[in-house]
This record gives sequence, C-alpha cells and structure tokens, in this order.
Amino acid sequence: MNKKTQNTITPVSLFLRGGAATIDIFIVGMLRILFMQIVGSLWVNGQLIKFYEDFNNKFGVPFSAINEEHVLFLSNHAIVKVMLLFLFLIILVGAIYHAYLNSSSWSATIGKRICGLLLVKNEGKALSFWQAFWHYTLSLVPWIFMIYILLYQAKEQTTLYNALTGNLFNLTLGLATVVWIQIHIITKKKNTIHDLIVGCTMVKGKIGQGFPKIRSK
Repeated sequence: MNKKTQNTITPVSLFLRGGAATIDIFIVGMLRILFMQIVGSLWVNGQLIKFYEDFNNKFGVPFSAINEEHVLFLSNHAIVKVMLLFLFLIILVGAIYHAYLNSSSWSATIGKRICGLLLVKNEGKALSFWQAFWHYTLSLVPWIFMIYILLYQAKEQTTLYNALTGNLFNLTLGLATVVWIQIHIITKKKNTIHDLIVGCTMVKGKIGQGFPKIRSK
C-alpha cells in the first residue's frame, strides 16, 4: 500500500459499508447459483437419485419426516455426507471470493471497490489470504446462530420467541449475537467483531489497476 493511502486512513460510514456488502452479497449469490448448477448436474443430482432409488427399494412409499424408520434410514445414508459436503463447498465459494479479493492488489472485493473502500490491517498494511479468509469466516457467526435457533424451534415445535428466550443458553447466545452484529455502532472506527479479531479496518481509497492480482510476499 502506498504512503498516500497509509496517511489517509479514516473510518467509513455504515451506509457505504452496507452498500459494498449488498453488492458483494449479490455477486456471491450469483456465483453460488452457478456453482450449484454445475456441481449439482455433475454430482449431487445423481446422488439424490440414488437415495430415492434406495429408499423406494426399501420402503416403497414416499419419505415422511415423522416416520422414525424413514428418518433413521436417511441419517445412515451416504446422501447426508454428500449434502453436508455440498453445503460446505457452497459456503467456500463466498470465502474464496472474499479472501482472494481482500488480500489481492485491490485490497477490496468488487463491492468495496465500486464504493471506493479498502480492507486493510490497522497499521495500513494489506491482509494475507488467510487473514482475509478468517475475517469472512467470522462474519458468518450470526448466521450460524440463526440456523441453530431455527433448527431448535423446529425440533421443539415452538415459537421463535420461545426458542430464543426459553432457556438461559439460547438467551445468552442471542444477546451475544446482537452485540456481535451491532458493536460497529459504538466502535471508534466502526469496526465489527471480526474486524477487531483480525485486526483490520475498512477505509476509503482505491489501489491497484486492472485485474486483482495475488500479492507477492
């Protein structure tokens, strides 16, 4: 990063940061849809067909989530591992997008670059690929909590409010998640939790020309 960028490190508004995130969410969403279409047609669809064939050969009736024998068959079938791996790869698409671009010669994703923003270390240096990867991974923590609560709600067959407040563990996790999401409102440089953990901040600026390249060490 050049001296001019280092000398003009200032926090950015939540509006700009939100605008950049919105653009990136759209781009990553399109990349994930493309990935799912390709990998689904080449691999996952065949695995699903095999599961339905195996299930039909054993039971000869449609699958029912309230039938314990059906659920046990599903949980022991290879399709579970296939779908978990598929989900992991879908998440990995976003992680690679953010990690590569935020650690590249741009120091920014496409959304950040459009909004004139950089993601840099607190001292103005560029992030490494793994620092950028870790930064994105930590940003998913609130989503993990939301998935957990929805699964808990479905299992207990209760309302979302009761799932959140029904026990001390869920309530504590819920409050921690709110702090995780909203702490940037009170931090001096509008840092999020994942910014603070990785030791980086978002600033105004634009560096690098042409296609974003991997930085030489």
